[in-house]
Amino acid sequence: MEALSRSRDLVRGQWWRVFGIGIVFAVMIGVVGGLIGLLFRGLGEGADSQALALVGSMIGDVFTIAFTALAATLVFFDLRTRREGAPPAPRWAPAGWEAPGS
Repeated sequence: MEALSRSRDLVRGQWWRVFGIGIVFAVMIGVVGGLIGLLFRGLGEGADSQALALVGSMIGDVFTIAFTALAATLVFFDLRTRREGAPPAPRWAPAGWEAPGS
């Protein structure tokens, strides 16, 4: 529940912007995944191999799922930086380290 509350706080006042970014990424991911699927489906039908079509589907899923995770992470860090300013120093940073621009 705490994570959902934090998410709500980060998105507050920027809901339409985040929604729009989500729509744009969903369309981009759908197009890329569809093209990869079509390519391998065509190769599989040409070679009369359902295994090739399955491999293509799996490769398309790997790329689209990874891109979805990357997009969500970038939106989170963008919202966090806009709301809270410069991010805190990472755990691995040496003593006295400051974020760029702080």
